[in-house]
Amino acid sequence: MSLPTQLRPAEEILKLFHYAPAITTALLFLAGEAAAAVLVEADTRVDTYLLLHEKLGGTPYEVPDCGHSEFGPHITQTFDDELRKDVFLFHLHRDHDDDRCIVQDRQRTEVKTYSRNTPHLIGSYGEDHSYRWKFRFDGKFQPSSNFTHFFQIKPVGNEETGTNPLLTFSANTRDGKDYFRINHDRGNGMEVLYETELAPLLGTWIEAQVDVHYTEKGTIAIVLKRISDNSYVLELRQQDIALWRPGTEYNRPKFGLYRSLLDRDSLRDEVVRIADICITENGVPCLRRVTPTPIQWSIMMLPDYSVINPFPTGAFIDPTGLLKRTKAIRGSVQAPPEGRTIKTAQKQKNESSSRLKDNPFRPKQKDHVK
Repeated sequence: MSLPTQLRPAEEILKLFHYAPAITTALLFLAGEAAAAVLVEADTRVDTYLLLHEKLGGTPYEVPDCGHSEFGPHITQTFDDELRKDVFLFHLHRDHDDDRCIVQDRQRTEVKTYSRNTPHLIGSYGEDHSYRWKFRFDGKFQPSSNFTHFFQIKPVGNEETGTNPLLTFSANTRDGKDYFRINHDRGNGMEVLYETELAPLLGTWIEAQVDVHYTEKGTIAIVLKRISDNSYVLELRQQDIALWRPGTEYNRPKFGLYRSLLDRDSLRDEVVRIADICITENGVPCLRRVTPTPIQWSIMMLPDYSVINPFPTGAFIDPTGLLKRTKAIRGSVQAPPEGRTIKTAQKQKNESSSRLKDNPFRPKQKDHVK
């Protein structure tokens, strides 16, 4: 049986369940265009590089592990008290790291999308792409007088128009002050689209969103928002901007830290925190938790089987409308779908344990991979 090419009404989706019992509700979102989105969330139970490979394909990390093996992986994970969830840590050591044992005058720890088997994660001509993520610099973060990039859109293909990124979020020092810049290169050299002081971006979580339309006369919209008080640090929109160079095969995003070592004395060891990397194509939304809440497994009782909802109740986006958004209150839930019963796992434990034991689609606890 093949999945439908488009999301169907709830009644049609329910018919599919009779052919595939115990499908998790997450599968509702894998039909049609919903596959054109990915959300990369940290999970400390899973090896970091394996997690990135599974989400982005291929070898999506560019790290200096080869020359600094005594430190170990330069992308790690930890629990963040402010976001109340696992996040990625991107490490760079000024005096020990380089650029993948290839170039020694710069260093990088980045992740990127990979061309093979992930066409929806790379930007082709005429497509709309959206990149959303959260990042946090230490309050004493130090750039230099040369480049320090922490987000790039990089063209792949014809190098005759230059190897510079198409767009960067960058930091640099000038006249004793640190600045944040948005740089753009149509193929004839970098120009500054926007510049402001770096200080408002330091020591706090920032949520970034970049929406692009990839053509020679494209459109770009950028929003930076401080999570602590929900205030906007930057809103920028520009039309008729060159977002496609001649001979380009595709554009891809890069997240992390990439910096020059030519002004080494100005730099220090850095750890940048990154969370919730969301990459979407042509307006497809990411599956995401809206607000971090304690996991409360719920069971939706339908004829002849149980469906596990792997999302926290009260923090679940359901574009199909099959499950109404609910909020857990004292071990129960509100607004169950008409004609169906929703109970929390604690309440259903005894009556459903035998059925769940034989459910091949039940999410299993992942062991930590060393």
